[in-house]
Amino acid sequence: MNRSLRSAEDGSARKDGTTMAYWFNIETNQVETDENRSQNADVMGPYDTEAEAAAALATARAKTEAWDEQERREREWETGDADA
Repeated sequence: MNRSLRSAEDGSARKDGTTMAYWFNIETNQVETDENRSQNADVMGPYDTEAEAAAALATARAKTEAWDEQERREREWETGDADA
């Protein structure tokens, strides 16, 4: 791990005393911190840990699949059609 990155897990904090947040840059596929975060729409977060940020795409994919399944079930309940 880059020495300039401080982990929220080890209790390190920013100068203002708050815990550092982590971000996932979908353009570069890199985890960023508050200190080096890109200022564009290509970041997901904030996340509490570097590991959570690194898993951002997988987490988003799983949530989207769950929401899609929930919507499918709601359409099935409303229409009575399992293929709706």
